Amino acid sequence: MNYLCYTEANGLGGVLPVELKELKDLRVFSLEDGLIGGTIPPDLGELSLLEVIDLNFNRFVGPIPEAIYSLPSLRQLDLNDNRLTGTINTRIGQMTTLQFLSVDNNRMTGTIPRQIANLSRLGKFTA
Repeated sequence: MNYLCYTEANGLGGVLPVELKELKDLRVFSLEDGLIGGTIPPDLGELSLLEVIDLNFNRFVGPIPEAIYSLPSLRQLDLNDNRLTGTINTRIGQMTTLQFLSVDNNRMTGTIPRQIANLSRLGKFTA
Protein backbone atom coordinates (compact mmCIF):
# COMPACT_ATOMS: atom_id res chain seq x y z
CA MET A 1 0.00 0.00 0.00
CA ASN A 2 1.08 3.56 -0.65
CA TYR A 3 0.50 5.99 2.17
CA LEU A 4 0.29 9.72 2.03
CA CYS A 5 0.27 12.39 4.74
CA TYR A 6 -0.68 15.75 3.25
CA THR A 7 -2.01 18.97 4.73
CA GLU A 8 -1.59 22.58 3.68
CA ALA A 9 -2.40 25.93 5.29
CA ASN A 10 -4.71 24.58 7.95
CA GLY A 11 -3.00 26.14 10.98
CA LEU A 12 -1.50 22.84 12.13
CA GLY A 13 1.12 23.59 14.79
CA GLY A 14 3.28 21.95 17.41
CA VAL A 15 6.24 19.67 16.79
CA LEU A 16 6.60 16.44 14.84
CA PRO A 17 6.44 13.35 17.06
CA VAL A 18 9.20 10.76 17.04
CA GLU A 19 6.48 8.14 16.46
CA LEU A 20 6.50 9.11 12.77
CA LYS A 21 9.18 6.45 12.33
CA GLU A 22 6.43 3.83 12.78
CA LEU A 23 4.87 4.81 9.43
CA LYS A 24 7.13 2.41 7.53
CA ASP A 25 5.05 2.50 4.30
CA LEU A 26 4.83 6.31 4.11
CA ARG A 27 5.70 7.60 0.63
CA VAL A 28 4.67 11.27 0.73
CA PHE A 29 5.04 13.45 3.83
CA SER A 30 3.73 16.94 3.19
CA LEU A 31 2.82 19.43 5.91
CA GLU A 32 3.07 22.73 4.06
CA ASP A 33 2.31 26.25 5.20
CA GLY A 34 1.65 25.64 8.87
CA LEU A 35 2.89 26.55 12.31
CA ILE A 36 4.98 23.44 12.94
CA GLY A 37 8.25 24.08 14.75
CA GLY A 38 11.07 22.33 16.50
CA THR A 39 13.59 20.22 14.67
CA ILE A 40 12.94 17.83 11.82
CA PRO A 41 13.05 14.39 13.47
CA PRO A 42 16.10 12.40 12.35
CA ASP A 43 13.85 9.32 12.50
CA LEU A 44 12.37 10.37 9.14
CA GLY A 45 15.55 8.84 7.75
CA GLU A 46 14.24 5.41 8.80
CA LEU A 47 11.32 5.69 6.37
CA SER A 48 13.13 4.16 3.43
CA LEU A 49 10.10 4.35 1.08
CA LEU A 50 9.74 8.13 1.38
CA GLU A 51 9.66 9.82 -2.01
CA VAL A 52 8.57 13.30 -0.94
CA ILE A 53 9.31 15.43 2.13
CA ASP A 54 7.53 18.77 1.82
CA LEU A 55 7.72 20.86 4.98
CA ASN A 56 8.01 24.33 3.49
CA PHE A 57 6.56 27.48 5.06
CA ASN A 58 6.71 26.31 8.68
CA ARG A 59 8.92 27.13 11.66
CA PHE A 60 11.44 24.30 11.68
CA VAL A 61 14.81 25.05 13.29
CA GLY A 62 18.19 23.35 13.39
CA PRO A 63 20.04 21.51 10.63
CA ILE A 64 18.74 19.08 8.05
CA PRO A 65 19.09 15.73 9.83
CA GLU A 66 21.97 13.55 8.58
CA ALA A 67 19.62 10.60 8.13
CA ILE A 68 17.64 12.44 5.43
CA TYR A 69 20.67 12.15 3.13
CA SER A 70 20.38 8.35 3.27
CA LEU A 71 16.83 8.04 1.95
CA PRO A 72 17.16 5.84 -1.15
CA SER A 73 13.94 6.85 -2.95
CA LEU A 74 13.62 10.54 -2.13
CA ARG A 75 12.66 12.56 -5.20
CA GLN A 76 11.61 15.82 -3.53
CA LEU A 77 13.04 17.61 -0.51
CA ASP A 78 11.16 20.88 -0.02
CA LEU A 79 12.26 22.75 3.10
CA ASN A 80 12.15 26.38 2.01
CA ASP A 81 10.84 29.18 4.21
CA ASN A 82 11.63 27.77 7.63
CA ARG A 83 14.30 28.69 10.19
CA LEU A 84 16.77 25.94 9.38
CA THR A 85 20.45 26.45 10.18
CA GLY A 86 23.67 24.67 9.28
CA THR A 87 24.76 23.67 5.81
CA ILE A 88 23.81 21.29 3.03
CA ASN A 89 25.84 18.17 3.75
CA THR A 90 28.23 16.86 1.09
CA ARG A 91 26.26 13.59 1.29
CA ILE A 92 23.66 15.35 -0.89
CA GLY A 93 25.62 13.94 -3.83
CA GLN A 94 24.52 10.41 -2.87
CA MET A 95 20.83 11.25 -3.29
CA THR A 96 20.75 10.18 -6.93
CA THR A 97 16.93 9.97 -7.13
CA LEU A 98 16.50 13.62 -6.08
CA GLN A 99 14.66 15.72 -8.67
CA PHE A 100 13.62 18.74 -6.58
CA LEU A 101 15.56 20.46 -3.78
CA SER A 102 14.47 23.70 -2.16
CA VAL A 103 16.12 25.15 0.96
CA ASP A 104 15.85 28.90 0.26
CA ASN A 105 14.65 31.44 2.82
CA ASN A 106 16.19 29.72 5.82
CA ARG A 107 19.09 30.66 8.08
CA MET A 108 21.56 28.25 6.53
CA THR A 109 25.21 29.20 6.01
CA GLY A 110 28.18 27.97 4.05
CA THR A 111 28.57 27.12 0.41
CA ILE A 112 26.68 24.79 -1.87
CA PRO A 113 28.64 21.53 -1.91
CA ARG A 114 30.15 20.59 -5.26
CA GLN A 115 28.69 17.07 -4.84
CA ILE A 116 25.34 18.50 -5.90
CA ALA A 117 26.68 18.13 -9.46
CA ASN A 118 26.24 14.35 -9.03
CA LEU A 119 22.46 14.76 -9.05
CA SER A 120 21.78 14.14 -12.72
CA ARG A 121 17.99 14.01 -12.20
CA LEU A 122 17.80 17.32 -10.32
CA GLY A 123 15.42 19.56 -12.26
CA LYS A 124 14.86 22.31 -9.68
CA PHE A 125 17.22 23.60 -6.99
CA THR A 126 16.71 26.74 -4.92
CA ALA A 127 18.98 27.79 -2.06
